[in-house]
Amino acid sequence: MRKFTERFKKKVEKATQPMIPKSSKLTGRSFLIHSMPRTASTSLRTWLNQQDGILCHGEILGPNKLHGTSTKQAEKFEMGRRNRFPYDFARTYFADHDNMKLMGFKALSSHLLDGRNLAFVNWFFEARPKVILLYRDDLVARYKSGVYHRLAGGNIDAKYVFSLRPRDVVADCVSIKTQWQMANQYWTGDCERIVLNIKDLSGRIETELENLLGVKMTGDMPRSNAETTQQAKADHPELVAHIEKICNHKRLDEFRAVKFDI
Repeated sequence: MRKFTERFKKKVEKATQPMIPKSSKLTGRSFLIHSMPRTASTSLRTWLNQQDGILCHGEILGPNKLHGTSTKQAEKFEMGRRNRFPYDFARTYFADHDNMKLMGFKALSSHLLDGRNLAFVNWFFEARPKVILLYRDDLVARYKSGVYHRLAGGNIDAKYVFSLRPRDVVADCVSIKTQWQMANQYWTGDCERIVLNIKDLSGRIETELENLLGVKMTGDMPRSNAETTQQAKADHPELVAHIEKICNHKRLDEFRAVKFDI
């Protein structure tokens, strides 16, 4: 009876252990867009996903939802399932796509540093993905773009905007800069990668991507969603004037042309 109980216990333990897919299946076939917010990364990932043989998800490691699951992905995960079953998530979103030449996704620095994503991110980086680093050296302009985007989308109101001060811009710039450097130092430092400044996208992005990924890019990269900035300026001139005022503060000068040691 004791031997039977021990055998049964081992069977139960084996059955309940997570079935970890082999990340080696992704070796030479995986890539990551590591991006700061508001750097045309959505346009880039959409363009990559439009290419034959390439599957590119969006911000699937977001803290509140899976945002931007590829149109080539039949099954979708909910937040709870992703966090409870990271290896099922890995298998479904990447390891089971044998028909794809390349597979990747877009992640912000905060996503890569979020402890809830550690199991999946560690699994993904075991395959040594190729990395596209997409950044913006003017962190104040990045901040303004983010606020305008939220304003145009109705996600913030006048009370919130008028409460903003230069110190809030400083806090955002420091946070973005620190997270970006930490994520690159810990995760992408040993990977083959290219570094793209948002200012350079129109000039060399196609050649850089083709050399990194080993594919011929077709079509044109979609236009970025800069129209939200224009919409915010047209619909909320007084709020935009306040944002421009606080962002012109001399205290922010050190964040207007940041030199990143990548």
